[in-house]
Amino acid sequence: MSDEKNKSNMKDYRNVYLGVEKDEIIDRLHAEYSRLEKPNEKFKVPKYKNNRVRTSKYNCIDFLPKSILVQFLRLYNFYFLITVILQGVPQVSTMPVYLAALPFVFVIGISIFREGIEDIKRRIQDRKTNNITALVLGGQKFHETRWADLKVGDVILVHEDETLPADLLLLQ
Repeated sequence: MSDEKNKSNMKDYRNVYLGVEKDEIIDRLHAEYSRLEKPNEKFKVPKYKNNRVRTSKYNCIDFLPKSILVQFLRLYNFYFLITVILQGVPQVSTMPVYLAALPFVFVIGISIFREGIEDIKRRIQDRKTNNITALVLGGQKFHETRWADLKVGDVILVHEDETLPADLLLLQ
């Protein structure tokens, strides 16, 4: 009896059919939606963030300030900054301040450059990931859509051994 009760509650949910052809999926979905009281009524989907993947930390405007801040949040870089500042005080200094600052600025500059290169590589990988296409049901047929343009509630056709978006929910 509990199975019948669950089946009656399931009639209002979207179903995704696996292991069947595209035309059969469209026929089944059309049959399900035609049983609704108002078949032409669209589902109201609340606003969600877009499906774009962004793993890069910086953009062109905030790269330098953020990367310098990240460098000085590391304790050893902060220690050497204090050392360079103390070299600027004539009573404490044993050498000119530029001799202490030059290697420090060089090391910080190399670290910032390396972090910039890594962020560019992340940005390129993000672009590749966002441009992968998936087959999305739109009306009576499937069409290709970029992963970045997927929306909540899209019905996606999945083939065996296919790469999937991470936020895909397998329903059936």
